[in-house]
Amino acid sequence: MPNSVTMIRRSLRTVRDRLRLWLAERAVDRFQLKEAAPHGLEGQLVVSLTSYPPRYGTLHKTLKSLLLQTIKADRTVLWIAEGDMTSLPEEVRRLVWSGLEIRPCTDLRSYNKIIPALNLWPEAYIVTADDDLYYPPDWLETLVRGVVPGEKVIVCRRAHLPRRTATGFAPYSEWHWDIVTDGGIRTDLFPTGVGGVIYPPRSLPPETLDEVRIRSLCPTADDIWLFWMGSTSGARYRQVGGGFSQITWAGSQTATLASVNCESGNDDQLRALMSTPGLADGVSNDRAA
Repeated sequence: MPNSVTMIRRSLRTVRDRLRLWLAERAVDRFQLKEAAPHGLEGQLVVSLTSYPPRYGTLHKTLKSLLLQTIKADRTVLWIAEGDMTSLPEEVRRLVWSGLEIRPCTDLRSYNKIIPALNLWPEAYIVTADDDLYYPPDWLETLVRGVVPGEKVIVCRRAHLPRRTATGFAPYSEWHWDIVTDGGIRTDLFPTGVGGVIYPPRSLPPETLDEVRIRSLCPTADDIWLFWMGSTSGARYRQVGGGFSQITWAGSQTATLASVNCESGNDDQLRALMSTPGLADGVSNDRAA
């Protein structure tokens, strides 16, 4: 049985998490657009995400938090699979008046948040976000400040450190999760989409858009695919902003790919990539740059 110290710590974490959620709910309930600073990048800044019907009940909250950032994106785009457009709630559609773009796309599941954007705006800085979290007002600014002009440095708020074996990767569950770095540029980091990732122009190779290979090799693990594509193109990685607190909306976790991927999906899809001629060779050994 857990001892009293452990129980106290758990109770304090519960109180902290409830307070964070209450503050997030309060922030989006008081939604009112404010003047935001220019981002200062050389190209367009596009915030891109997707969603699907099981998340529609809380989607407007995430969208409001993305529209309330301290710096202004050129576009904030919600991609919806064509078959799911008709059930999109009115409270989401109304956000078009606040600058949201809603665009239909073919259904690539979680990949909808980046593949259509890469196709349309190949020279943009594309920032991916998830549809079930609260993003604090300085979230986007923190990512943008981590950009290295002219360099293929992929910037993230949350990262893991993969563990290698003699034959490839250790199981995903044995990686070093949620590491916090000094903000240095490295080759050995694995960005996770949940915290947000900014992909500079040409940091991902053209093969990233190969829908046939996505569906056959890596259908549910977009983080794995994007990490692999970035690594094969010589991109480097940077984790910024300290630890990222995940504040998920109540009721948003009834359907999620994360549990499937963490159980076995990530490992299966990593093995598929490692065993594919022409893909395995480009991922270098994990060494800090």
